[in-house]
Amino acid sequence: MVNQMRIRCAAALLLGWTAAGLAATPTFSLEATAINGVPIPGAPVKIVTAMPGDRITAEVYVRDWSPEGEALGAFQAALNPDGFTTGAAGFVEPVNYSLLQAQKSPDPAVQDPDNPDVCFVDRNHPRYVHKDLRVVAITDTRSEGYRWLSLDLEAKGPISAQDGTKYYGGTVYFTVSENAEGKFTIGFIEDDNYTGFRIGVGAAILPVNYESLGIQVPRPTDRGYLEAVVERLISRRPAPNPKLEIQTVDGKRKAVPDLLRAIERRNAGHARTPSTHSAEVH
Repeated sequence: MVNQMRIRCAAALLLGWTAAGLAATPTFSLEATAINGVPIPGAPVKIVTAMPGDRITAEVYVRDWSPEGEALGAFQAALNPDGFTTGAAGFVEPVNYSLLQAQKSPDPAVQDPDNPDVCFVDRNHPRYVHKDLRVVAITDTRSEGYRWLSLDLEAKGPISAQDGTKYYGGTVYFTVSENAEGKFTIGFIEDDNYTGFRIGVGAAILPVNYESLGIQVPRPTDRGYLEAVVERLISRRPAPNPKLEIQTVDGKRKAVPDLLRAIERRNAGHARTPSTHSAEVH
């Protein structure tokens, strides 16, 4: 009997520890929703393949900020600019970012240029976390790491159901440089003073988890490059940079637009004459 009670107590403790370990953590995530204005299937997504010259729509999402029933009075999110150059070459950064950063003046009396059309809070977004509340929603594009802030003026705010549901917090448009290659990892400044949640009275909601956006820019010689080109054709996105070339199976080099036209012609031929044989692009 004593042993059975000990077993039951141990099981109860184990279940308690397991439940605590599985408790949802307040989380910020940066996720892609579109490329060149074309929605990404299954968006928002944390990993996306892009091509040089692409424009990526990314959004800030927040979730599970009420581990103890806290109401979200405010949050701030700040991009870590170190992520813009984490690939093998080139950059993925907010549109016009380098240009505007270069125009910053060392004179504190001179106001630096901002970039409000590239980084903003869409208060009409259907998943906006402070939707239909009296809020102050602002962005800071004069800092090296762009920032978003949303503050509930009534200090009430929503309470998360702690079920993993994501809510929108802000938008940024990234551009992929013409010489970009490799995997770029863009995330937040992982410091509660820069990227964090606040209760209505201003106290921090801790701990905080941060999830980055992975952007893969394949090289022309990479295994997944052709798949990325074909996927672009299927989704009818703009053609890749015509300067880029790939090596075909016969050893010849062709510009990407030529390859796209070849695929289109071959697909049109299949539509007229169905065949069970697969065809190569020559």
